[in-house]
Amino acid sequence: MILFAVPCFWLASYSDSFSLLLLGLVAVILTAGVLSSAKAVVYANDEKLCRRYLNKDSVIMLSDVTEISYSVCIEHHGRYAEQRLLLTIKTNDGTVHQLNDSLSAESFVAALDSDGETNIPLIQLYRFLAERLPDKAKGYVKQEKNEADI
Repeated sequence: MILFAVPCFWLASYSDSFSLLLLGLVAVILTAGVLSSAKAVVYANDEKLCRRYLNKDSVIMLSDVTEISYSVCIEHHGRYAEQRLLLTIKTNDGTVHQLNDSLSAESFVAALDSDGETNIPLIQLYRFLAERLPDKAKGYVKQEKNEADI
């Protein structure tokens, strides 16, 4: 990061349009790199589910949860489509919290076939929550066509 900061400060000392354009381009590239590499951190205990993403924390009390389910959706990026696992948590106040992660078909089928451990974090989280809130766990929910296409 420091390697980029020095040229940025050097370019900022000049006022010509090329230097400002180059400075803006470097700033956009750095921002895109940071945002694309940012991952949410989710942890839970017997009382709450906590999520931290880009230094913003959110907490869901397990006593407020009304429904937990998961589904598979397709996210389109031009010609490229990516399959994603979507964990949905609904709470008493009507809020729908969604966590999603990239998913390969092979890893998803392997996770469903095994009753034991899986390496898919959202399936692990769903199973953890389902053990603590069995009456709220709805399992797999097939999404409607318009909901599945993100």
